[in-house]
Amino acid sequence: MHLVNEHGGGVGDAHLVLTLENGDAQVMFNVEGNPQQQKFTTDSDGGLVGNFTLRKEQLKAGTKIGGAKLHVSMNSELIGTVNIRVVASTAWALVADPTTVTVDVSGSKDVKLILKEDGIGKIGEVLEVDIDKENISGEKTLKTDTDGVATLKLGGKIPGTATVTVTHTRSKAQAIVKVEVTAVTGKHYTLKPEPATLKVELSTQKDFKVVVWDNSKNQAAGRGIAVTVTVDSKDLKDLKVGPNTDQTTDTKTTDDQGEVTFTFAGTKPETTTLTLSASDAEEVKIPLSVGVSSTLYLIQSDKPAVSILAGQTIANAPIHISVVPHDGDAPKIVHFNIIKTGLFVMVKAKDAIWRTHGDIVLDKNGNGIIDEIRAANITEKTYQIDLTATDAKPISIPVTVQSLMLNVQPASTDANPLSLPGAGQDPMPITSGMTGCVVMVSLAETHPLKPAPVGTEVDFVIVNPSSASNLAQFVLAGGALDLKASGQVKSETGLIALPTFKLTNSQLGHFHIDVYAKGQTIPAGHFYFLVREAQPIVKIEFDAEKHTGTGGYPFSPGYVVAYVNDHERVPAMPGEGRVNFTIEGPNTYYFTGSEPHSQTASVLIGRGGRAVIPQITLETAAGSFTILASSGNAKATKSNPYEVD
Repeated sequence: MHLVNEHGGGVGDAHLVLTLENGDAQVMFNVEGNPQQQKFTTDSDGGLVGNFTLRKEQLKAGTKIGGAKLHVSMNSELIGTVNIRVVASTAWALVADPTTVTVDVSGSKDVKLILKEDGIGKIGEVLEVDIDKENISGEKTLKTDTDGVATLKLGGKIPGTATVTVTHTRSKAQAIVKVEVTAVTGKHYTLKPEPATLKVELSTQKDFKVVVWDNSKNQAAGRGIAVTVTVDSKDLKDLKVGPNTDQTTDTKTTDDQGEVTFTFAGTKPETTTLTLSASDAEEVKIPLSVGVSSTLYLIQSDKPAVSILAGQTIANAPIHISVVPHDGDAPKIVHFNIIKTGLFVMVKAKDAIWRTHGDIVLDKNGNGIIDEIRAANITEKTYQIDLTATDAKPISIPVTVQSLMLNVQPASTDANPLSLPGAGQDPMPITSGMTGCVVMVSLAETHPLKPAPVGTEVDFVIVNPSSASNLAQFVLAGGALDLKASGQVKSETGLIALPTFKLTNSQLGHFHIDVYAKGQTIPAGHFYFLVREAQPIVKIEFDAEKHTGTGGYPFSPGYVVAYVNDHERVPAMPGEGRVNFTIEGPNTYYFTGSEPHSQTASVLIGRGGRAVIPQITLETAAGSFTILASSGNAKATKSNPYEVD
């Protein structure tokens, strides 16, 4: 019912007297006091709710439809009369509990709706819900359960009032609920228990931590917030929290980190809850089980042990973690902690941050991953990764750290000569094939030594005479130059070639390249180089006077040696020049891989003044040809004959 003024607006806070005048039926107010007359006050919108009760025995004999009147008075004056129509053949009753609801914005409250016929709850009856304002939310249609009960969840959206009318579709019985939505005053803190579910074995104690967070999602560090925990138990004497045997509640103040730790113990099997509370925080309930094994789940790893090289990272070979059985109560997080470590062994999980301890978040199937593991160069050889989770049996994964042994070849401290380019010439890249410099990487603890696995990394650093005079720099991907470069073992031999570098200064002098195991600060070896002025090639010699090839097969004709001093037999240095080769003979003999088929090739001089003659394709079965080798100097030209079987 609504009280409105002459303009149609609701009259709020009006004091009314409602009087029932019975006719064929006896109708009473369903409240204490005078059943025929009650006082009501309208709400802010001019609305009011009055509940009536009609019983079948109160109908006059033989009456099928009864009637009554409701007189409404204000200030002792009659302002209106409402006719009440009673259908005797329908004994349905719909009651709301409660009839007045207050709910916060973004909050919700449940209203129980009870539908009965002749006092008996009816299952499967349809109730229609009508909400007159948009400031609350709720289901539009409900169905009653076996007890004739349906639950309506009302949610607050915007501060204000609203009226909810619920109607039984068959009997048209109604219940009215008045709702007020209030603005949230707000709590400044949130209590987060760790763990969120507590299980304790009999006659044991268990600690659990409560972390207090503020509205800015920061831990409430150093604020001294009092947190209270209470055991919601039917048999309080058998459960305790805190130091005393009969203590069922305990209050502690948060530490400098915004955390507090409580101790719980149980002496009798029971399932109940713990309630956490603070003056400016919402209560939090923790499910509690006493007398249940605390190792309900198993943590599994697809790798029972891990071996890693010192200074290296195990990447793209993750450790897969899982928790079984995977059910609704299984832990969602597995904690990892590396035992016996500083920052020597670290792992990287889903957050991509290197850590010695932390959390592995499991997916919906109960699986998680440790993506990578790395180790510093250390003398300690054995570590372990401990994995724990709530209500799960912990496991450990042993980690063995193996150190490396590096041998540079050649190991001589004699400087490798390099030729400075002539005026106007660009320096040529110096490859390991030209210098013959390689690093043999082995596992130090193996006897005999075993080559390091593919992927093992080694660092190289060029050390120049001074920072202002970079005689050489490494050529990186894309052509960039740098004093540092890395190399990887790419085969089962354990060999790493010296990365390509080039001379980047027109000065003469010495420099060396230091070789480090990944992460080490002390070099394991050195390569020495001398940059001197280029000298003209004065003589070329073939490695043999005559070679014989077989027609139809690839043919390797050997190499030549270029000299810059004929009398002292001084070979040219790597990069000091090129040797040009020409095949003099049928065009069915040509350098393999040349397009179009070519009988000329040019080769850079490498270590020891050698220039290897490219492979030759012999298409015809029999014949002969000559290879002419020249360097641009008329004195340094020589030819050599070859036979084809």
